[in-house]
Amino acid sequence: MSETKLDGGNGLPDGGASTVTTLEELLNDESFNYSASSIAFDEDTKYHECLTMFIAGDPERCLQKMYEYGLLSKESIQNNDKVFNLFQEACYAIGNFNRFGFRLQDVILENFTGDPQVLQCHLMNCTLASEISILNRYYRCSAKALLMEKPINEEKATGLEIQTRRTIARIGSRVRVPDEALEFQQLIGTYIFTIQIKLLQKTPSFSLYKKLCDRIPNLSDQLKKWPSTYKEKTIEGQILSQLEHMYSKAKKQHQRRRTNSAAISESVKPSTQVTAKKDKLQRPVNWLSLWHKYFSRMNLSRQNLLFLLIFLLISLQITKKLVKFPIFFTQFSRKILIQLKSILSLLSSV
Repeated sequence: MSETKLDGGNGLPDGGASTVTTLEELLNDESFNYSASSIAFDEDTKYHECLTMFIAGDPERCLQKMYEYGLLSKESIQNNDKVFNLFQEACYAIGNFNRFGFRLQDVILENFTGDPQVLQCHLMNCTLASEISILNRYYRCSAKALLMEKPINEEKATGLEIQTRRTIARIGSRVRVPDEALEFQQLIGTYIFTIQIKLLQKTPSFSLYKKLCDRIPNLSDQLKKWPSTYKEKTIEGQILSQLEHMYSKAKKQHQRRRTNSAAISESVKPSTQVTAKKDKLQRPVNWLSLWHKYFSRMNLSRQNLLFLLIFLLISLQITKKLVKFPIFFTQFSRKILIQLKSILSLLSSV
């Protein structure tokens, strides 16, 4: 039998070609190319499904589906710009991450550490406006990731504040056109309102903006010349207006709390007084205290004591005639009369 005979066959293949298949032939086989393309097509379909959810205004469901479909693996986020941008945009649109499960929270914490070095592969060949936008979303999401931890890690929060300020200083001098300026405004807003006020719990005031401008030369002059998108104000004017609004709001809330506290304390006082009055009315008579109050200063001589006993005896006699006491009380009164008579006789004989 020939060595070239195939298992299950009765002869050579057509043309008498060799049956040995090389690795190169396998790699070039169309069936393998079809499998790879089908996998890519499946991933692209899942991506577009998640993108549709985000466009429909449901960033939470978008993130959950991305996680379920395996689109949030470390490799996908690092190597696929489309997946990275959708992931970042969805996280940016969500107020806080506490509503997610622990596994999705872990993915968020791993990707938003506050270190911009992880973004280098995504910032290559970007316009300055796109670069600022990516950095702004990254820093804001990093702040929201730190807010998930209770208590907040102060060391990490301070590190994020420093890193964001350095980025502002590095990029500020490069801003040239309105699109770049508007993205730069968002970055400064993240630094002041999200990191300084919300994360580091600093009081809203003009000093937050002033300190930033003191640390970055020419920043104020630069922001004065760029127009904002709000009511024809400059970027600096818009930032100061937001700070003034937040300060006024915080002041009103503080005054309201003080007013409520005063009202509560005033409402408690009358009730306390009424309770004290009721206690006073319901308190039983303390005969011993009455004795000390009314008789402690009386000179209890023999004559005074005699008059007192006579008065008590007469009072009991009159009371006995006027009121029909119960039998047990009458017997008790008789015993007292007998005792009083004995005491009176004793005192008279002295």
